[in-house]
Amino acid sequence: MVSRLNVKSFAVIIALTFAFVISIYPLPAQSEIFSRSAAVVLVTLIFWSSGFVPPFLASLIFFALVTILGLISPSIVFAGFGSTAVWLIISGFIIGTAISKSGLSQKLATLISPYLTVSYPRLITGLVFSAMALGFIMPSSVGRAVVLIPIGMALADTIGLKKGSNGRIGIATALAISCNMPSFAVLPANIPNMILAGSSENLFNITFGYTEYLLLHFPILGIVKSLVVIWLVLRIFPDKISAPSANKDIYGRPVFCNS
Repeated sequence: MVSRLNVKSFAVIIALTFAFVISIYPLPAQSEIFSRSAAVVLVTLIFWSSGFVPPFLASLIFFALVTILGLISPSIVFAGFGSTAVWLIISGFIIGTAISKSGLSQKLATLISPYLTVSYPRLITGLVFSAMALGFIMPSSVGRAVVLIPIGMALADTIGLKKGSNGRIGIATALAISCNMPSFAVLPANIPNMILAGSSENLFNITFGYTEYLLLHFPILGIVKSLVVIWLVLRIFPDKISAPSANKDIYGRPVFCNS
C-alpha cells in the first residue's frame, strides 16, 4: 500500500512539474494559449485518474485555472450550468442524497415492505413498475435512480438480502434499468427525449405532442419492456425471500407479511 501511494504521488509530482514547465515555456511551434491549455488539461486528467484529490475538487481546479489564465471567457466556461438538463441531474443527486442521509429511504422501505416482500418476483415487479411510474412525475433518469436505489437497498436490508446476494444485485439491476429504459416512452421523462423534441422543432419544424408520443411508444417501450426487464432479472438473478416472520424493520421489530 505504501509503495502504491509513493508511486501515485511521484506520478502526480512529475505531471504537475511538466504542466508547470510547458505553461511557462510554450511548446515549440505552438502558441502560449495552446501550451497553457495542455497544461490545465494534463493537471485535470492526472487529478481525476489518480484520485489524488476528490473529483469535485479536480473539476473546481479546472474551472479556476481556465478562468484565471484567461484561456476561455467565463461565459463559455460556465455555459453548461445554464442548461436545464444539468440542473435536472444535479437536483436528482441532491434529492437522492437527502433521502439517504435523512433516513427517509429506510422509513419508506419499512412502509412498503409488507406489500412487496410477499415474494421475490413480487418485489422485483413492484420496484420496476414504481420506477416506471415515477417517470411521469420526475424528469431525468439519473435523478430517479439516485432517489430509488437507496430505497431499494434499504428494502434489501430490511428483508435480509445480504451484500453480494442474487436478490440484492437483482434489486439494483432492476432499478437501474427501469429508471432509464421504460421512461423513454414518456416524452419529458428523459434528457435525450427533450433534446430530440427541441432539435426537431428548431431544425425541421416538427413538434412532438405528449399524448401522441405516449400512445405510440408506451405500450411497447414502457409496459412490454418493463415486463422483459422483470423476466430477465428473475432469470439471471434468481433468489427468494426468507420467512416473513424472520424479517425485521430498521428498529428490529418483526415485519409480518401475508403469504
